[in-house]
Amino acid sequence: MDVEAGSPWTVGPVPRERREAALAGVRERGLEARLAEVAETLAAGAPSPSEAAVLGLAEEAETGVPEVYWLAVTARCRRPDVAEALAAVEAAIGGGDRPADQEPELERLAALLLPFTGLDLDEALGNAHLFVINFPLPGMALGDVDQRAARWLAQLLDTTAVRRQLRRLLSGLAEVWERDRPGAAAVVRSWSAGDPPADPTQDRPWMGAMLGLARSQL
Repeated sequence: MDVEAGSPWTVGPVPRERREAALAGVRERGLEARLAEVAETLAAGAPSPSEAAVLGLAEEAETGVPEVYWLAVTARCRRPDVAEALAAVEAAIGGGDRPADQEPELERLAALLLPFTGLDLDEALGNAHLFVINFPLPGMALGDVDQRAARWLAQLLDTTAVRRQLRRLLSGLAEVWERDRPGAAAVVRSWSAGDPPADPTQDRPWMGAMLGLARSQL
């Protein structure tokens, strides 16, 4: 049996028909619980265990690595916390807000998807903690330590491949919700459009994820 080689972090969204065929194979073999376990492993943000989990299920289900990865992503995108964030986006649209005004929702969704990019989440959180505990106390009164930490993290952790994957994940999330939350899906798709800019501090999804990391340590 041939399993597609390569890291799951290097592929864009798999077409719906391929995902559906892979999901049918998972169900036929009674591997739904294993798929849920893979999604949880990926959400923990540890690259080596995550890749091993994806490869293992691909072998068991006799399907491709990209298919298993994106099935796990889809499962995560259907969780209630994602639904709540998208409901907030649609409420903002109904209130007349522009997409640019919805940074809290972008930050929340980007932070939820960050562990699926292949970034080592524990290491990233450790760096965020290091910045915060070493930030001068007088500077705390300015109230922008989260923004400063996010900019520092954005540059420290900058990897074009990871930033590109975060945009792919947002695009995949938009596809999952385009029928149930079309307005929110359109906004999320606009956030993911195009290639990441050269300057990581000008990359909105990336900065949203970094703000999430920074604020988790405050």
